[in-house]
Amino acid sequence: MNTICKYCNKEFIQNRKDKKYCSDNCRKNYNRKHKNDPDLSGNRDEADMIPVSPENVSEAPLNANSEVLEAECQKKKTNGSV
Repeated sequence: MNTICKYCNKEFIQNRKDKKYCSDNCRKNYNRKHKNDPDLSGNRDEADMIPVSPENVSEAPLNANSEVLEAECQKKKTNGSV
């Protein structure tokens, strides 16, 4: 199936249904050009994000995995295996 490259607008043979670019170079160039587009970057809304600075880094919520790892380390320390 023929389609148009999203970056260079050249026609190319689409060998996969989800292929949007005629080459890796076009894909990379398109992504570099649009890396700050909010619709394309995959970033969360600003309301979901917590600003972190050196002053408030201790106030930032821990990742659930971090809490589990910390508990495991504490358990190993008390058992004398670390």
